[in-house]
Amino acid sequence: RIDEALNTKNSQKLEIDLLDLTQKEATTLETLGLISSMYGVFALLDHQTAALSTIADAVAAISCTAKEIVESNETRRLPKLPKLTKPQMAIRKRAFSMIEDVFERHGATALDTLIKLNHLKLLDGMLRLLQFLVFLARIIL
Repeated sequence: RIDEALNTKNSQKLEIDLLDLTQKEATTLETLGLISSMYGVFALLDHQTAALSTIADAVAAISCTAKEIVESNETRRLPKLPKLTKPQMAIRKRAFSMIEDVFERHGATALDTLIKLNHLKLLDGMLRLLQFLVFLARIIL
């Protein structure tokens, strides 16, 4: 369509009738004086048509190859279930109830109170001290 609208490469006249424009769009282009700048754009595109077509062919070949790979993998592919779906939640709940039953049989009770922040810091300090002592024991032995 661009080549048809340009008539010839040397002409500075662009035939608007050959482009798919409404009458309102054509009038707007003429009043704004964009016809001459459109000619420059079309001429630039015309000179780069070979490069653009080469790129377009390469992209088309890659997309066809990718499409074939995806289609061949569709038979092997199974949909991945999202985490925390109802079946997984039921399995998890049952597993936790079994673990809780074992602890209750052996006399353990659930802690309902939160650990205070200063106790948490104390426990963290004790853990670091224990790690340091293990490190020293490895060096000495």
